[in-house]
Amino acid sequence: MNTSICFVVLCLLALWIQLPSVYMYQCYSNPPAVETQSLLDLYYATDGPHWLHPWPIPSNTSANVTSIPCESWDGLVCYTIDNECRVLALELSHNNLAGAIPPSLGNLTALQYIYLNN
Repeated sequence: MNTSICFVVLCLLALWIQLPSVYMYQCYSNPPAVETQSLLDLYYATDGPHWLHPWPIPSNTSANVTSIPCESWDGLVCYTIDNECRVLALELSHNNLAGAIPPSLGNLTALQYIYLNN
């Protein structure tokens, strides 16, 4: 058997063995505080209050936004990864975003897909 084929087979086998430890399912709880802050940064940096589908961010700045469950954030897809609700995708296309993407978006370390086109 070719060495490169053996390597690929071993890599796939190793990935298959690891899958149960990263089992994912959609969650409806709150993302971690650091991810929530990154989402807030995106919201305010891209004129979120004027989006076509704004997020349920209270105007009271002292309100606890970390208590807003994932399904309330329009365009977010969250999955439980290692017992924690994580943001996996942002689908904010055609939502009237305006402004720069904040660097803190890099804190969404489980993010796999992002759609921001108009």
